[in-house]
Amino acid sequence: MEKKPFLTEAMAQEIIQDVPTPFHVYDEKGIRENARRINKAFSWNKGFKEYFAVKALPNPVILQILKEEGCGVDCSSLTELMLSEVCGFSGSEIMFSSNQTPVEDMKKAYELGAYINLDDATMVEFLERVAGVPENIFCRYNPGGTFSLGESEEGFQVMDKPGDAKYGMTEADAYKLCQEHGLLSPIYAHCRRNGCWFCPNASDSELLHMVTKHPDMFDRLIEWENEDNIFHRRMTRRETPSEVKARLLSKSQTGFSSPKSK
Repeated sequence: MEKKPFLTEAMAQEIIQDVPTPFHVYDEKGIRENARRINKAFSWNKGFKEYFAVKALPNPVILQILKEEGCGVDCSSLTELMLSEVCGFSGSEIMFSSNQTPVEDMKKAYELGAYINLDDATMVEFLERVAGVPENIFCRYNPGGTFSLGESEEGFQVMDKPGDAKYGMTEADAYKLCQEHGLLSPIYAHCRRNGCWFCPNASDSELLHMVTKHPDMFDRLIEWENEDNIFHRRMTRRETPSEVKARLLSKSQTGFSSPKSK
């Protein structure tokens, strides 16, 4: 997309006749149009909200324009929280993400009812001690691994190795944290992670749970075996849903095994 300056040299020369330099000129029309484009692009996702990073432009006029366009604000300090409050933001309109967070900053975020995005697992105890844990809480996710782009000999690294970073929780960290606070979903009693009920990558224990605890849903898969363009003929690479059900029911819950590759 071609980008054209909204301000011509002639317009700038005209402005400096009345406004002392230096100054900033913002394109309100362009800001509003871009905010509307983003919201329209994600309108399929009910409840979507764009959070603008206040640190990128802590200008109250710009923040108020974005508020009018339905955007929220992403804050990382007490000053940004206070500025957002003055501009009329509150509650879920504010996302608070920070590291090395002072007590007063965390208390202010809690007071405003902001969405608090924790830096890492150790912050849970800190939040609970200085303010309290709200009903909704967010955590930075650390996917681990190594990110790279390009095909050069040395490789172009992006963030290098996220797994080595202090910031963010790994999946194992999140699991342990939920377990310690009684927040772990009951689904983990028989599943490694949440997923669709007809997942071809499901383990035997997950499939057996479906067969024995939700037979009506699994029988729908069997009905679909003969339907065109609805369901793949095989549940896995080797078995149809009816074959999976027959094999699992012929085994005990502790002694069944996966089919051998042919």
